[in-house]
Amino acid sequence: MTPPRDGRLDQQAPQQWAPVRENADWESTAPMPRSQATPVYPSMHTDPSASSDQQDASQSHQDQPSRRNVGSGAVLARMCALFYLLLIGVAVLMPDPALVAKLKLKVGHLVQRIAHHITQVPALSVGDVASNVAAFVPVTLLLALAWKRVPLWIWGVVGTLISITAEMLQLLLPEIHRRPLFWNVVQNSFGAWIGVAIAAVFFQLAGLRSREHL
Repeated sequence: MTPPRDGRLDQQAPQQWAPVRENADWESTAPMPRSQATPVYPSMHTDPSASSDQQDASQSHQDQPSRRNVGSGAVLARMCALFYLLLIGVAVLMPDPALVAKLKLKVGHLVQRIAHHITQVPALSVGDVASNVAAFVPVTLLLALAWKRVPLWIWGVVGTLISITAEMLQLLLPEIHRRPLFWNVVQNSFGAWIGVAIAAVFFQLAGLRSREHL
């Protein structure tokens, strides 16, 4: 404002503009209350590819511990499977055919007591077949319980290969005085597939679509 003609300063001007300047200075220096602050909202224009990648990464990170965790039942089954395979190896390479014959004879007598209609068959032959079949049932059953993500038919093939390997070792090691036979492979393989069938029935009765939760 221009000063009046009489040279005196306008006394009303400071009174009118002073509050405005004070308010202006207070607004420029004092912080704005939080209740009056403008809220900041996340931007809605995000990269969909980045968000999907982040979701996939978080999902895989959440799934990773569950894949690594192994249940106590699976650990016990793995220990039993390895121990039983060790027993199979000892039985295959045992250099005492007389002891093996005695064991099979006892098994034959036990089977004949249970099934009386096969008493006309020699006990040694009955024990030979029964022991060959029964010996490989726990092999595939324990392997299926130990590694549940593996398809069951693979364990049947593994059991057959173990039987073939056992007979080949007896053939290549004549000093142990064992008699490898083709029918031993058939009987052992039959027992291995029986173990697979028992595992399949068990998983079915358990009502589990995914065997990895056992």
